[in-house]
Amino acid sequence: MELIASAEASGSEAERDEKLTQANRLIAEDAASGWLYLYPQIVVSTASVSGYPVNGLNSQFFAYDIVKQAQ
Repeated sequence: MELIASAEASGSEAERDEKLTQANRLIAEDAASGWLYLYPQIVVSTASVSGYPVNGLNSQFFAYDIVKQAQ
């Protein structure tokens, strides 16, 4: 939990990725389960849409912040 909290507060993507990699290793070693597949999160939008999170560390975000701006 400390690694994930630290990753969320990271100053760079490289630092965040390293801490999340460490957390994933610990989970994989300690948990009684195996990783089958971890899909990438890719979000594409036009410039007229705003409200998407800048760094999505998970797939949860609230849709009420997403708006299409007048063109």
